[in-house]
Amino acid sequence: MVHVNSGRLKVLATTGARRLATLPNVPTVAETFPGFEALNWFIVVAPAGTPATIIERLNDACVQALRSDAMRQVLERDGLNAVGNSRVQAQQFLRNEFTKWDKIVRDKNLSAD
Repeated sequence: MVHVNSGRLKVLATTGARRLATLPNVPTVAETFPGFEALNWFIVVAPAGTPATIIERLNDACVQALRSDAMRQVLERDGLNAVGNSRVQAQQFLRNEFTKWDKIVRDKNLSAD
């Protein structure tokens, strides 16, 4: 966003389902190609077998941080939206993303070669 705000970079479109509050005049790809959505996401994970109480404490701390005014300002400045899901919601989100992109890769016969 620093480069956008300085005029050194022009954003042609964003890849979320909705326009960003920080770039209200920039269309989404979905406005041209309905149904398109490609999200950037960050999820905090822990090793398998980590006790549920530790997972819940970690999740609570992350959600609390994301809800703070300071963190929200930093994220919004950079064009990001904080979500702060529960552990179960994050797992479902990952499943959905893996399923969506697996289908795209298979349908388009894409490979890493």
